[in-house]
Amino acid sequence: MPPIQQRTGSEWTPDSAGGCHIYYPPYEPQKTATWGRNPQLFLKVPQRTKNAKITLARCEKSWRQKIVKDPVGCMLGFYLLKLVYDQHKQVVISRDILVYETTFSASHEIALNVPLDAGFYTILPCTYDPGKCGEFVVYVSTEDEELTMELSSRPFAIE
Repeated sequence: MPPIQQRTGSEWTPDSAGGCHIYYPPYEPQKTATWGRNPQLFLKVPQRTKNAKITLARCEKSWRQKIVKDPVGCMLGFYLLKLVYDQHKQVVISRDILVYETTFSASHEIALNVPLDAGFYTILPCTYDPGKCGEFVVYVSTEDEELTMELSSRPFAIE
């Protein structure tokens, strides 16, 4: 049986193209930090899975010229964080709650195959440098026929 898959699209805009974690404290002052501005997608895993596949992809045609001008800055990667809220019920973005991260790649697609415990996660897609705008898609799949993971552009309520 083929993997069960969900997908959702989003984009980096001038306001949300925050770059990778080096644009966040302690590497960057809080006042000028941009990593936390990246678009956030949310993943619900109802039970432990031995092999979840998370893929970040972008359309080659629309990114080709940007990559020619800045191949390092346009590298693609993402972070998988536990979904945590602060006292103001805002989603927390911090390396302290990092579960997994990809390396950054100059390709148009990067994937992570990992076991995941039941729970809620934040997927933080990034380009290496801030200010790299364009569309992307995130796919989530598992070969576990008994499991349906849920991918959303809105945070899940956690109790």
